[in-house]
Amino acid sequence: MTAAKFVEKYDLYRPEDHRAAEHAIDTINREGIEVVRVVWPDQHGLLRGKALTVPAFLAAMKAGNEITMAPFFFDTANAIVFNPFSPDGGFDFDGLGGSPNVKMVPDPGTFTVLPWAEKTALVFCDLYMSDGKPFPLAPRTILKNTLAEMASNGYKLVAGIEMEWYLTKVVDNGLGTCSLGAPGSPADPPSVAPVARGYNYLLVDHLDEVDDILRPIRNALSDMGLPIRSFDDEWAPSQMETTFDILDGLAAADAAALFRTTTKQIAKRNGHLASFMCTPAIAGFYANGWHLHTSVADKETGANLMVPTGDTPLSELGVNYVGGTLAHGAAASVFTTPTINGYRRRRPYSLAPDRLAWGQDNRAAMMRVISAPGGHGLSRGEPRRGLRGQPLSLHRGPGRRRSRRHLQPHRPRSGQR
Repeated sequence: MTAAKFVEKYDLYRPEDHRAAEHAIDTINREGIEVVRVVWPDQHGLLRGKALTVPAFLAAMKAGNEITMAPFFFDTANAIVFNPFSPDGGFDFDGLGGSPNVKMVPDPGTFTVLPWAEKTALVFCDLYMSDGKPFPLAPRTILKNTLAEMASNGYKLVAGIEMEWYLTKVVDNGLGTCSLGAPGSPADPPSVAPVARGYNYLLVDHLDEVDDILRPIRNALSDMGLPIRSFDDEWAPSQMETTFDILDGLAAADAAALFRTTTKQIAKRNGHLASFMCTPAIAGFYANGWHLHTSVADKETGANLMVPTGDTPLSELGVNYVGGTLAHGAAASVFTTPTINGYRRRRPYSLAPDRLAWGQDNRAAMMRVISAPGGHGLSRGEPRRGLRGQPLSLHRGPGRRRSRRHLQPHRPRSGQR
């Protein structure tokens, strides 16, 4: 087998992928694209990859592009936490010893021209071992495997995303005087200033104060076709929330990753810093979070299968979906809240619940169940625990089936919201 036959050899592209590849080539020629950023989300939610020239990108759609798997040995501070030179690299998978290369194979359906970077495009990649098997540690692979299992049972996942983030103005980058960091020790963050003052919520005046900075972000997201619904003024000064229209599972994950990188890069180009960190170490700032509204839908018709038919909060499938999320909630926290910074939010009587519980339209519960009889696009579950601590900025801060009878709603105490 020649290297150029990798994608064909392992039958990695479906007919729609080949059509998308041709469309990507047409776009490259029409737009005069010079560089394509081929990226994949790592285990911490950061985008890794390379900037390929057009000839190298075209070759990657046939042969893949080799890259080291080294980032998967890193913790959130980029310290090596597994021994790459042990027989299995510290993982329970054969073939990972010695930090081998993996193949980045572009997903041509995600090819996107970046409006803020001249003659530059971006495409998400899937990672493969040299034998054509999917790289088992890649988050995109894990998600695709899960969605395939759902599809085999006639289901698909539908998701709506709400993401909170901070917008600050860079006062001093500090380059030349700050610590540049070391493996396991983050670099000193830049000095920043808030862009607003005072705690409020949904205050339109706050949005207007930062409109000049939000506008290029909004325009870029619109140009890329992301289904953005709103930009909101969150509770704390300089805190924003951005919401999306519903998307299927993989598209929702890609959209969230693309939104973060878009927001960060455009803000930085305009002298600002966008932080998705759970609790930035800035006096007066509150914690960031994000919410993932999810429904299980019929794979063929798209009908929401969680809509209740009687006086129950959700359908039987919906109840089991919530029950499974509760059953695996503690274990899932290892992945959804990977930092001490994120765990600092876990406390009673807060908007980041600290126990396994569900409640009907109750923001204090881990699983907020939103029930809409007859509202076929509305009934859903909103996991609120653990999805609020992704370490994605330069700042540093200080299932199983269950029957309906196993689920008892969380009753808030006085003062809980």
